[in-house]
Amino acid sequence: MQKAKVVMDKTTQNNIDSWLEGDYDEASQKEIRRLQQENPEELLDAFYTHLSFGTGGMRGVLGVGTNRINAYTIGAATQGLANYLLKQGGKHSVLVGFDSRHHSRDFAEEVAKVLSANGIEVFLFRELRPVASISYGVRHLKCSAGVMITASHNPPKYNGYKVYWNHGGQVLPPHDRGIIDEVAKISQPSLVKKGVYPHPLIHDVSEEIDTPYLAKLRELQPHPGDDHSHGKELAIVYSPIHGGGITMVPPALEQWGFTNLTFVEEQCTPNGDFPTVKVPNPEEPETLKMGIALLEKTQGDIFIATDPDVDRLAVTVMHNGKPVSFNGNEIACLALEHLCHSLTETKQMPPKPMAIKTIVTSELFKAIADHYQVSCLDVLTGFKYIGQKISQWEEEKPAHVQG
Repeated sequence: MQKAKVVMDKTTQNNIDSWLEGDYDEASQKEIRRLQQENPEELLDAFYTHLSFGTGGMRGVLGVGTNRINAYTIGAATQGLANYLLKQGGKHSVLVGFDSRHHSRDFAEEVAKVLSANGIEVFLFRELRPVASISYGVRHLKCSAGVMITASHNPPKYNGYKVYWNHGGQVLPPHDRGIIDEVAKISQPSLVKKGVYPHPLIHDVSEEIDTPYLAKLRELQPHPGDDHSHGKELAIVYSPIHGGGITMVPPALEQWGFTNLTFVEEQCTPNGDFPTVKVPNPEEPETLKMGIALLEKTQGDIFIATDPDVDRLAVTVMHNGKPVSFNGNEIACLALEHLCHSLTETKQMPPKPMAIKTIVTSELFKAIADHYQVSCLDVLTGFKYIGQKISQWEEEKPAHVQG
């Protein structure tokens, strides 16, 4: 049975023609011609619309086309960001990071080149880093914004672009809408300023942020004496699932005294194919099988796994000889209980303490906060709203906060 002929609508065909006839590289044009002959369905999907730049950035399948993540859509997004920043007036700087996904480093360099061509100072991580390094680094370097090239826990064919604001959280209103509007105006490559790398405005960084970030983490340790005396007794198995966690999670644990680390070696090398798992999502039980098997084999106490950009965490512990995995709500509640208990026990609970949770987080979180007489505030789903509230409270200085 013959396949039905794929008919391109006018918008799709115009998008295709603009790439074949416009200022696009020969390799991309060659790939379009190949798809015309071999896979018109894929070509239709790649060009029927423009990849949406939303409130937090964009994410999509890698490949040629207006509906794909590639150097051109990355460049357009960055030019839109640059235009918005420049409209605010003053001098601007942006911190740029990336994960282990395919072309992440290349896209990060593209971001840096476009920004520097617009006269914006850029701090570019030399190597992959967790997204938390962007959040911290933006604040530490007093940057106007941050960009993280990542598609988080999605399958290997995806990549993406996250925008962070000067408070360290993802961009919020009205800036998100302002950036979206500017990105929408970039309709062709000629509107994107072309830069070079290296460039005097582009500064490579790593330890300049790593060192103070780890120092800041040390300040958060509730029981440094006990941890350094007995931390080595806790046998920890860790997997970065081929992502950026390998760069910062081990040193963070070790400096707290948790030095008894065993790694899931097959998953320690950064690899955008994520070859040992179906999807690099630590919330999927299948993804944790290799680490849990090593936990049982080594008779360890706890297994920790992080996704490629290290904003998702899985925890499994051994209980009565069997592995027990916690979900996100359980991890949050255990963390809050530990913090509140430790601060109370050491008489370090500050006046007017406050905790923040999203509206989808378990009400057990609030019950724990109430038990310790800690005020609990609900915000919309998304870490950016927690960051927004923390930033607001830092300015007002009414309380000690935990999110």
